[in-house]
Amino acid sequence: MMIADSYNVVFYNTPFEEYKINGKSVFVKRDDISVVPPGPPLSKIRGVLSKLHAIKRVNRHAVVLVQDDGHSVMGWGTAHACKNLGLKCYNAYPVYMREIENDFSHKLRTAQSNAKELGAVLIPIPAGRFIIMLSKAKEYMDRFEPRTCYFVQDKDLDWYLMHANSIEAGLHTPSELRCGTWILPASKGTSATGVIQGLINYSIHYVVYSTHSRNLDRLFKWMLDRIKKEPDWEFVDEQKYAYVDSVEHPCPFPASEFYDLKAWKWLESNIKQLKEPVIFWNIGA
Repeated sequence: MMIADSYNVVFYNTPFEEYKINGKSVFVKRDDISVVPPGPPLSKIRGVLSKLHAIKRVNRHAVVLVQDDGHSVMGWGTAHACKNLGLKCYNAYPVYMREIENDFSHKLRTAQSNAKELGAVLIPIPAGRFIIMLSKAKEYMDRFEPRTCYFVQDKDLDWYLMHANSIEAGLHTPSELRCGTWILPASKGTSATGVIQGLINYSIHYVVYSTHSRNLDRLFKWMLDRIKKEPDWEFVDEQKYAYVDSVEHPCPFPASEFYDLKAWKWLESNIKQLKEPVIFWNIGA
């Protein structure tokens, strides 16, 4: 049974659901449903919530800035958490030239519309590299918000994200599933790293599936530096997806077309060679 936190932002103990592929069982960790509605399907909000608690302990009147890219829902999830914790949230997001109407207005994407509904102040930024957009967002904050601003996606967020996943994997994985083959979709690698940290003492083979093409040696080093002890793992980057690439593929559960669905498609094609039990960690949008 799932358990909500005391602020009713996230769930713990999300279920493992069994699906069949060519007669073989795959147990899907439905961590995409780890956020209490009306939040988004994104398990990383557990880590965001932990960081917001830390911020609130330092400054209970804190102002929070979160920066989205073109398909991120982090702003939506952060706005949801901030509302329940009583913190003010600013959500910066990119606006592309193709989205601008003749009257210079633009239609909000679902993530920003939901963030606004949850009380976030929206900051539209001309689309560009993330670091440049963030610089413009911080300039806005310096100009219009006199209170101390805390940026959610500072480097220490990685620790909170990994810690949250480590606890979820370590405490809420049934004993009969702490073995076999685990498929872990990975972008930067924080969620996958946390899962492995939580189960590091078990005999598990991990397939770390890169959801967009990157230097796998760098991903390997980044994860190993944080796990400390090298597990039994392999890294897959067979399609050379770009970060903005999405896929269309039938799936028996909701899966992000930018992240998890790419790994699920690979799993279906390689199911015969995977040692049982097969576990798929579905992170969410």
